Amino acid sequence: NAEDLRRIDAELSPLWEVFQIFGSLRVMYVLLDLLGLGKMELPRPIQRLGTEARERVAAAAEPLLAS
Repeated sequence: NAEDLRRIDAELSPLWEVFQIFGSLRVMYVLLDLLGLGKMELPRPIQRLGTEARERVAAAAEPLLAS
């Protein structure tokens, strides 16, 4: 129902924000690493996220990973 969709969207809001700021591909590579699914290098010329950005992605994903 619409109420559930709004609640889920609100819960995912921090993740949507880091996707928008850093780009979905770069965020997905960080999430792969955080989930222990592999440490892969991005295709060139795309640069990996720096430490602060990685920490921001981790903070955005934390509530989802803790569930």
